[in-house]
Amino acid sequence: MKVLKQKLIWIVPITMAFAFFSLLFYQGAESVSNQPSNDWSRGIEIGESNSKTLPNLYKTEDGNYQMAIFNDGTLTKKTFSKNFTLQNESTMEIPFTKWDPYYAYNDTLIYQLDDEIIHHDSGDVLAKADSMYVNEEDIYYIQETTLFSLDPNSLETKELGNLPEGYEEYKITNHNDILTVIADSTVANKLNFTMFQLKNGDLKKVQEQSINVPANESIVEVAYAATDKRLGLAMKSFVESAGKDPYRLYVSEFQSSDDSISPRLISPIDPNTGSRLNEIGEVTASYLNDQLSLVFYGIGFSKVDYQTNYAPNIYELNVVDDENITAKRRSNTYRFSTKPKLVNDHMVMWLDTNIPNTLYVSSSKPQVIEQASGYTKTDMLLALGVTMSMLTKAFPFLILAMKWMVWPLIFFVLLFLFYRKSIDQDYNWVLYSAIGVYLLGAFIQSGTIFTQKLNATAPAYIAFPGNSIVLILVAGLIAYGCMQFIHRSTSSGYKVVYFVFVHILVLSLTVGPYVF
Repeated sequence: MKVLKQKLIWIVPITMAFAFFSLLFYQGAESVSNQPSNDWSRGIEIGESNSKTLPNLYKTEDGNYQMAIFNDGTLTKKTFSKNFTLQNESTMEIPFTKWDPYYAYNDTLIYQLDDEIIHHDSGDVLAKADSMYVNEEDIYYIQETTLFSLDPNSLETKELGNLPEGYEEYKITNHNDILTVIADSTVANKLNFTMFQLKNGDLKKVQEQSINVPANESIVEVAYAATDKRLGLAMKSFVESAGKDPYRLYVSEFQSSDDSISPRLISPIDPNTGSRLNEIGEVTASYLNDQLSLVFYGIGFSKVDYQTNYAPNIYELNVVDDENITAKRRSNTYRFSTKPKLVNDHMVMWLDTNIPNTLYVSSSKPQVIEQASGYTKTDMLLALGVTMSMLTKAFPFLILAMKWMVWPLIFFVLLFLFYRKSIDQDYNWVLYSAIGVYLLGAFIQSGTIFTQKLNATAPAYIAFPGNSIVLILVAGLIAYGCMQFIHRSTSSGYKVVYFVFVHILVLSLTVGPYVF
C-alpha cells in the first residue's frame, strides 16, 4: 500500500493530463464535425480534383446521382445513392486538360480541345468552336459570334442566333427550358450587359443595360440568374482604402422590359452572431421556387478554428427584401471553402482548397443528414492536429506561470535569512504559508493570462466572470489533493515544488491553449 501511494504521486497527475488531453481532443472532434445548422447536413466528401471547376452533378431516373471528376489526366465517373453512398466508380484516361470544358453523362463524353468539340468514343470532331458551355444536360458553343446548340444524344447541332461583339464574357443559363444568354463586360465601376432569350426558335435581345457603382469601387464579380420574365444579378465590388473588408455586394432583380435598374447594397448577416459576414466572394445566382437565391463563400462564425472562432464557409441567401438578409450556413469545414453551386433547393456543392481540392455536397434531406453524421477519419486527423496545436500554444503559458514561483522562492529566502529555525524544524505553517504566498502571487499576476482574448475564444467552462479566481483556486484544490499522496516526513520545500508543478500543469492544459 505504501508503494502504491508513492506511485500515485505521479500516476494521478499523468492520469489528469491524459484526461485533459482527451477533453481537448473531444472538443476538437466536435468542432470539426458540427453541422452547419440543425436542418442541414455536414459536407460529404464525394471526390478529389486538381481542377477548380465543379463538375456537373446529375440525378438519374432511379433517384441516384452521377458525376465525372477530372484529376491528373483522368476522368473518374462515380455513381452515388440517394444518401451519397458510393455505388460505382470507374476511371478513364483523357486527352484534355483541367482548363477544357467537358460533358460527361451516362456513357457519353464530349469535350473541347483547342478549337474542336470532340466525341470521345468515336474521336469524331462534332464542331469547330471558340468556346463551349455545358449547362447541366445541354451543350452550347460559340463560333465567332454565332451561338449553336449541340444535342449530346443525337450529336446534332443547331444554329440559335448571333451575339454582339465587344463583350468580355458570355454566360448561359437554362431555366424551365428557357435559354438565356448574357453578354457582359466591366470597366472599373461600370457593368455593361446585353440579355438574349430563345423564344420560338429565335434568339432575341430582351434587355440591354449599363449599371454603375460608386466611383471609388471596382466591379470584380458578376453573377446572373434568369427566368422567362425576370433577371436577377449579384455584383461584388472592391472598395479602395476600405480597411479590413474592402468588398461590397449588390443585388438587383428586374423584369426584362424594365428601362432602368438600380442595384441595392446588401450586407448578408451571419446566422450565428447577427453580425455582417466578411469577405464574401464566388457568388452564384439561381432561381429556385420562383425566388432569387445566392450562394457564396464568406467568413463567419465557426468553431473549427479554436483561436479565432471564424472560418470561410459556404452560405445561402434567399433575396426577398432589404429586411431579410440573414444568410444560412451550408458548410462547416476546416479548409477554405469556395466555388459553391446550388444544385437544387435542398442541396449545395462546393470544393475545399487543398492538394488536390476536395469536393463536397451537403443537403437538408434527412437521409443525407444521417449519412453525414458521426466522425470520419479526416475528422479524427483534424481533431488530433487541433489538439496538438492547442498543446503547443500551452507552452508559452508555462513561461508566464513560472513568474508565480518567484513569490514562494522569495518567501523561503526571507525565512532562511531571518527565521532559519522554521525551515530546519519544518513547521506546518511554513508549507501552508508558502502555498498561500504562491496563490497570492498567482492572483496578482493573473491579468497577463486571463485576458480578453482568452475570454473571447475559450469555452464557457473557462470564460466566465471571475474565472481567474475560480480556476486558480480549483487548480489549487486539485494540486493540494495530489499533494496528500506525499509522505508526511517529506520536507515542505519539496511539497511546495510538487504543489506548484501540479497547479501549473492543470492550468496549462485547461487555460493555456487559449492564452495566445
